[in-house]
Amino acid sequence: MAYNINMTDEYTVWENIKNNYESLYAAEAKVADFILNNPGQALEANVSETAELSGVSDATVVRFCKRIGYGGFYQMKIQLSHDMGKNWTMNKEREIQRYDSAQERILAITNNIATISRHMDTEVIKSCARAIDNSATVFVIGNGYAKIIACDIIYRLTRKGIRCSGGGYSETDFENLYLGQEKDAAIFISRSGEDKKTYKEMQLAAKKKMITISLTDAVKCPMTQLADYSLTTGIEDRARVFIHENSSSLNMMILVEVLLDYVTQRHEDKSYLDEVVSGDRL
Repeated sequence: MAYNINMTDEYTVWENIKNNYESLYAAEAKVADFILNNPGQALEANVSETAELSGVSDATVVRFCKRIGYGGFYQMKIQLSHDMGKNWTMNKEREIQRYDSAQERILAITNNIATISRHMDTEVIKSCARAIDNSATVFVIGNGYAKIIACDIIYRLTRKGIRCSGGGYSETDFENLYLGQEKDAAIFISRSGEDKKTYKEMQLAAKKKMITISLTDAVKCPMTQLADYSLTTGIEDRARVFIHENSSSLNMMILVEVLLDYVTQRHEDKSYLDEVVSGDRL
């Protein structure tokens, strides 16, 4: 069967699939149909997951990718990521053009935040808060950009009188987690839910029988599957979020705000802390 190979930087993945569809074997066509009908899910899936979702073998997935002109599965995924990011950016630009005033843009952001509530389970949030309340030490881990959120949580929990450790410094985070106790709460933050360092640290916490809490944008991801409690903003199509240069952590910060509102204040009198920091103020 002849190969009709196109350059990946000239055509999108969808165009390459359609241009080569007639030459695909039946099993390969199943992979093509899955990607065409579920591009967001296809971008999230690895080789084995794509094979399972398409009802074929791993080898068929790789062979399909080569059939439509790519060096392999991950080369195809890179192009698909680029294609979806480009489409999202164009749609976003058209959307922004509809909002001329600052007030209209704020309203659009507010409406977006309001959608998070559909993915919030009050009982799960309360359970997370109870785990934090009952911990001798709360571990808060976020690597990369998520470190900003982790540091904010640590600051606010310590203001409530709760001892914390973490912040996204991998070497010391691993050591401190190893020293953690059973039933301590450990919060792990990753917008995609796929950060390798964070996931490994989460595995260590689970091995230590800590109560693990994941904070993610993505609904279906490795971290939500591993966590005892999963808190998510409900953004299921990761390609729409993590490629765009203006992507924000605002939604996740709203989730943090709700969680911390349920956490009990341990020290009502914080004058001791005010005395410590007063010397640094003008």
